[in-house]
Amino acid sequence: MAHNPKLNVFIIKLNPRTKEDVTFREFFRQKYHADQSTKDSDVYKLFYADVINALGNKEFNNDLTSKKVIGVSQSDNNSVEFSIREPEQLIDGLLDGGPYGLKREYADIADKDSRKQIDTSEAVLDKFYIMLNTPYNQTEGYLLVQSYTESSITESIKKALYKVFMFDDKYFQPDFSPFVPKSFVEKFEKESTVRLFSYDTILGVSPCLRDDIDSEGRSFNVRIELSPLDKNIRPGTSYMETIIEALGELLFNGKRLSETSRKIYIEDGNKRKVNYDVEKELKSIRPTIYLEDEGISIDPQTGLLNYVAVKEFCLTQLNDIKKERRY
Repeated sequence: MAHNPKLNVFIIKLNPRTKEDVTFREFFRQKYHADQSTKDSDVYKLFYADVINALGNKEFNNDLTSKKVIGVSQSDNNSVEFSIREPEQLIDGLLDGGPYGLKREYADIADKDSRKQIDTSEAVLDKFYIMLNTPYNQTEGYLLVQSYTESSITESIKKALYKVFMFDDKYFQPDFSPFVPKSFVEKFEKESTVRLFSYDTILGVSPCLRDDIDSEGRSFNVRIELSPLDKNIRPGTSYMETIIEALGELLFNGKRLSETSRKIYIEDGNKRKVNYDVEKELKSIRPTIYLEDEGISIDPQTGLLNYVAVKEFCLTQLNDIKKERRY
């Protein structure tokens, strides 16, 4: 699989025990015991320190469950490549991260016999970009994580940040909800066609067929897939709705397909695929944000992304997300 860079977006909601909406300013001042004379910027610096420590400032943060490590990326002069900019309350920069636990070898592609052993205690690292925005006056924040289709540390990042947004018994684990800006959903919908109608049901077999088969052995999951010959069926159109209604009247084992669990699989011109339940709106789909589609790709010479472009793209998306969320 290609090393395809992508972007994940999460909406962060604090989870106070009182279940009341709390702004990030209130949370920061409670957690860091700030009084009226303490400046917001001074409190935020304490939060910043907690964030980079959680993400692995001096030592790797070791996610034992996934066997992945993450750590704040260091520049050549050993300075932390993170920054705080006021008044945006924004933390962004590069993380190193990747899996460990498998014995592997590195080989020189120009010399097959030149090998280097990678022990189970050594991690294979990629660089990842992260942006965290927690506006003082809002009750929701934003986490943007750049990763790759086949290499991701997103779950490890979320797990590391959970503890930062928890506080004694006053705040429980926060909610990180996946989010895709409306513009990407609409673009995917506009450029996509239906490639498959899928229907799932359970088929029971008569117990008299085999007396020695237990009850579980008499039931089977059945999937019926219908691939249209018309490759130009657009999702969300009245034409597609007519097709869904017609297919729903078909019978299988005396049961209408409309009574089964139904999904529609669609793909765009780049063969990007996604599916959604018929019972849910098309707007519920969350297509992946591929950075190559936005003109940001890996430099074939260095093997690295243009992280300046990634940062600019994330800033633009952050502004658009805030507008869409009506802040």
